[in-house]
Amino acid sequence: MSKAFKVAGIGEVLWDINGDVKKIGGAPANFTFHCKNLGADAFLISSLGNDKLGLQIIDFFKNRKINISAIDINKDKSTGIVNVNLNHLKNAQYKIKDDNIAWDYIIFDDNKSKIASSLDAICFGTLAQRNSISKESIHKILKSVKKDCLIMFDMNLRQHYHNKEIILSSIELANSIKINEEELNVISNILKISGSKKELIKTIYKKFNLRLLILTCGGNGAYILRNNELSFKKPPKIKNIISTVGAGDCFTSVVVMGYLNNNSLDEINEQANLLASFVCTQNSAVPEIPKELIIN
Repeated sequence: MSKAFKVAGIGEVLWDINGDVKKIGGAPANFTFHCKNLGADAFLISSLGNDKLGLQIIDFFKNRKINISAIDINKDKSTGIVNVNLNHLKNAQYKIKDDNIAWDYIIFDDNKSKIASSLDAICFGTLAQRNSISKESIHKILKSVKKDCLIMFDMNLRQHYHNKEIILSSIELANSIKINEEELNVISNILKISGSKKELIKTIYKKFNLRLLILTCGGNGAYILRNNELSFKKPPKIKNIISTVGAGDCFTSVVVMGYLNNNSLDEINEQANLLASFVCTQNSAVPEIPKELIIN
């Protein structure tokens, strides 16, 4: 990548717990990690507890040279933990703790405003908006970005931590969205629209005057819509899926970085499918991506 674009993920950063194994997770954190791997000047905007788990996350991102100056340390709240169970298809089912969690209390301040105004792209979702404090801060940060900043709303619906108002207000704040098939159905029901997948995403794209729309369909492929161009690509066949956790976040990061670098839509889609498939073969949402898989 020729230019180190400034990219940020904003929202939850946490530990995914599966039995005795704990791994760093949270969609915005995963996204930020992969953008850094792809050459971005990456920032993570979140809040952690002043505890051992929080300090371990700080060290993890520091060691990977991700800018953590916009991570709040909350002395009264705990670092987030999510229990993850994998079904027979290796898809994740989440049990998210909903009280006294630091990422529910992200604070908007001058430093975050300054970072936001410098960004080329930012990614956010619904989960960190379940609390009014973080929700308000996220909205203020999104309103602080420059006019040409790519604002990616990666919906990531989790449990009951979303509603129609959060979804619609998020789309209105964004200029790009990434959804899966389940989330496409949710949006379609809210908007009371029907049709094929292609028809639905084109309708949503036009209605909200988007720059990008991504629809992922797991092993069945992915659609990316930009202007009047639609790309569809299928991922390579995976012999041994370990876990799908983080694959979607990796996909989003590749699309965002490819967009910023003005790569062709088919090239972006092919690369995103390839790297997301690699993540599915790893026991971590944030594995190091082999350099030979990255197209510069």
